[in-house]
Amino acid sequence: ILSLAPGVTDDTTCASVPTTYALTQVDIDAGEVENTATATGTPPSGPDVTNPGPTTVPVPDEPGLSIVKSGVLDLGVDGVATPGDEITYSFTVTNTGNVTLAPVVVTDDLLGGEADANATAIRDVLDGTAGPFRDIVILNAAAALIVAGNAEHIAAGATLAAEAIESGNARTSLEKLVDLTNS
Repeated sequence: ILSLAPGVTDDTTCASVPTTYALTQVDIDAGEVENTATATGTPPSGPDVTNPGPTTVPVPDEPGLSIVKSGVLDLGVDGVATPGDEITYSFTVTNTGNVTLAPVVVTDDLLGGEADANATAIRDVLDGTAGPFRDIVILNAAAALIVAGNAEHIAAGATLAAEAIESGNARTSLEKLVDLTNS
């Protein structure tokens, strides 16, 4: 602006000052862009006069998240689904929004989670709740019984493990272990 008379307003765009700003991810995450322009004028006499003109432009956030879970079953050497065959799961998590998400935590009901959730799950199993957790516990216990020489095959080990849960012996053993480790 070459000259500005008293009481006159100039709202034209100055060619020497950039008029656009490209948003950054930091701006989007902050939810706003704060910016200040400063006008400085030179009077006929005396020091320059300066006045800042701050503005805040809100930037709308649109958080979004998607997850795709897939699994691949390894049928083992026999090519038939049998107890002990493993499923390998994979997860693809995509931020579908416009803001950074941190942290992003993936949990899986079958694979476990936080200590409190896992403790609740094992107590539920030992209280007789049916489901995939119980199935995994019985299968793992059956394998351990075979290794220890207390069962000849997986079915026999599974029967012994199920009986230990149903009789309450497994719960009692866990409580003794907890008491021992907390003392």
